[in-house]
Amino acid sequence: MPHFLRINGREALAALDQDCFDLILTDCHMPTMNGFEMAREIRARESASGFSKIPIIAITADAVGHDRQKGIDVGMDAYLTKPVRLGDLSKMLSLYLVGEEEGRGPVRGAP
Repeated sequence: MPHFLRINGREALAALDQDCFDLILTDCHMPTMNGFEMAREIRARESASGFSKIPIIAITADAVGHDRQKGIDVGMDAYLTKPVRLGDLSKMLSLYLVGEEEGRGPVRGAP
C-alpha cells in the first residue's frame, strides 16, 4: 500500500524499514529530520546494504537554488520548486519510474 504522507524524515525512514518504495518525494524543510538529513541517511543505508538507489525528488520553496546544490550533495536525484506544476511533476515521475519493471538492481524488501 502506498504511503503518501509522513510528517518528517524520521517517519519516512521508519516507513522504509517496513515497506518497499519506488520513489520518494520529500520537502527539504521538515521538523525533527529534514529532507537533506533523510536523503543522506537513505543513501548511507543503500550503500551499506547494496540495495539499488530509490529516486529522491526534493520539493522546496527555495527559488534561489541553494537547496538544489545541497540536495545534490546529499544524494537527491531531482529538485522541484514550489509551487509545483503538475506538468513538471509528471515529467519527473515519468523520468524516474519508466522501466521500473525491468529492475534497477537488488530490490529492497520489507523485514
